[in-house]
Amino acid sequence: MAHVKVSIVHDEFGEIVSVSCLEVANVIVLPKERQSVFVTDVDEKSIENLILTHRVDSSRRSLVSP
Repeated sequence: MAHVKVSIVHDEFGEIVSVSCLEVANVIVLPKERQSVFVTDVDEKSIENLILTHRVDSSRRSLVSP
């Protein structure tokens, strides 16, 4: 399984708002107020479901399954 670098925008509770694959395009992700950006490597096949299956744990700087 190939891993790709993604940029994940999440709210203050860790709920994922959007996911952008950084290896496909050269993008700059700008979060709205009360949102943050988390950059990590994930399995390429899991990108489309991350918003439904995971959240961001800011204290551990990782993705977690609720």
